[in-house]
Amino acid sequence: MMGEWMGFTKQMLLALVVCMVGVWSDPAGAQTDATQNQLLNSNGVTQNLAREQLIELQQQIFLQTQQISDPKQQLQMIQQRMDILHTLAVDATLNSQPKQLAKWQQALRSEAWQLRHSDNPQLKLLGEYWHLLCELADLTRLSRDLESSQRACITKMQQFLATHANGDATTAPGSLHLIQQVRLALLQLYDQRGLSKEVCHLSEQTRKQDPENQQLAAYLQHHYGYCHLIGQKFNAKLMTTNGKIWDSRNLLGKPIVIYFWPGVQMPTITSDKSPEQDPLWQLIRRSGISVLLVNISHSDESGLQTPMIPWACYKQEPGQFDVANHFHIKSLPRIVLIDKNDTVRSIGGPAVGSVLERLLAEK
Repeated sequence: MMGEWMGFTKQMLLALVVCMVGVWSDPAGAQTDATQNQLLNSNGVTQNLAREQLIELQQQIFLQTQQISDPKQQLQMIQQRMDILHTLAVDATLNSQPKQLAKWQQALRSEAWQLRHSDNPQLKLLGEYWHLLCELADLTRLSRDLESSQRACITKMQQFLATHANGDATTAPGSLHLIQQVRLALLQLYDQRGLSKEVCHLSEQTRKQDPENQQLAAYLQHHYGYCHLIGQKFNAKLMTTNGKIWDSRNLLGKPIVIYFWPGVQMPTITSDKSPEQDPLWQLIRRSGISVLLVNISHSDESGLQTPMIPWACYKQEPGQFDVANHFHIKSLPRIVLIDKNDTVRSIGGPAVGSVLERLLAEK
């Protein structure tokens, strides 16, 4: 299983750092990727050294770009420099360095503006792409809450894809890569919000856009391989931790929430809120909806105190029905929403509140 869920702002910023591996012809590209990873995943002297190297490298690339006449090579170097600038902006955000953040964001916006006004279609698309990333960074930083931030980011990415995904520029490998990055970021947001129909549609569209890419196909299968379950019935009879039988057929007529958690702490929707504080859990309590907590920890937790919660809890044990595998659970926490007719409607991350509200409103 993957580690604990990261906060939305940090996750989105890291997810949108574009790594152009396999696109650059510059042999220094792999080393640049390693340096960027060091900057974002280390600290102390190693991080400072990586930061200095990237600052110097982006300056060198800028000067070299002015001397190159080959359009393909120029495009590759511009992509590389924009990637480095964005990595530096992410670093400044994560390390709470507002002056440095403003500096790198201004550099990104300036470069993006120039590219957007280029006569070269590929450079123009590259500028639109980085303009989008600047907008997303602003939204995650300035929005008043998680809900409005996610909705605004989704709208921006949808607009970008509607404008550029079907254009002639998508036939170029570099341009396809940019568009695929936006699709993958949008898939993450759809998934976090439990928008499973949108996930399945976009996942299939992404796969068809690049049918020979086996690495992409494997990624989509790993993260979104639950699509075949959406719209299917779920009937199960389970023995809960208190020795009682939980039977989904006895709950027909109202929605069900199945919440997968690691079992090592109080099952919360976010890392900094208790069930009493979180809006989703408040909605669940008010509605009286049925909840099944699925503890899929593989460790011995006999010494832990069982949380005082009013819902049924199922501990994943060897030889028992593997609920996590059935629902293709690859990260935690995950939430499955089943409608009043026992039909699986949503499999997603912690931000499924709006989908649940729609289920509760159905007659």
